Amino acid sequence: MGTINRGFCLKRGALPSGTVAANSGSKLGVQTDRTSNINLSDDQVNKWWDGPSEVIGQEPKLFIAHPVPFDGNTGSSNDQPIGGGQTPAPDGPGAGVGFWGSPTATDPSNTSKYIAIGNNAFRIYTGTPGIFTTDVQVRQWVKASGFWDNYTGGTVNSTDAQTPAVQA
Repeated sequence: MGTINRGFCLKRGALPSGTVAANSGSKLGVQTDRTSNINLSDDQVNKWWDGPSEVIGQEPKLFIAHPVPFDGNTGSSNDQPIGGGQTPAPDGPGAGVGFWGSPTATDPSNTSKYIAIGNNAFRIYTGTPGIFTTDVQVRQWVKASGFWDNYTGGTVNSTDAQTPAVQA
């Protein structure tokens, strides 16, 4: 793992030191400090992926991280997230972590882009149009779903903080 990208995993079991379950959930593991020197490739339980850049001045991306399970029924690779109420199948060969974002969302504090990404993610996840009009609504949904985001705008991080906290 580099110093720019935070590590993410589809949680299969105990997480190594320097990582935590996203928002205390059971789906995603997240590296707590992206500048730490922990070697996540040594983790024998969970498979880790680098997330998008979060470093201001180095093409940061605004994103929502989500689990992507292997679809054992069709044998296909998985390009959609786990549906609501379903349990991840982390042992499948195609299981992983995905990131919802936008090529034009390069400012993690952009409230309108965060809401747009949240509405698109909600549509993909539920199959119905997004319903969010505020960043607080998006954050509440992200946390309740066991996802994680790197949004730093508005007052949402002080009013509805998540675990681990975003690093500026």
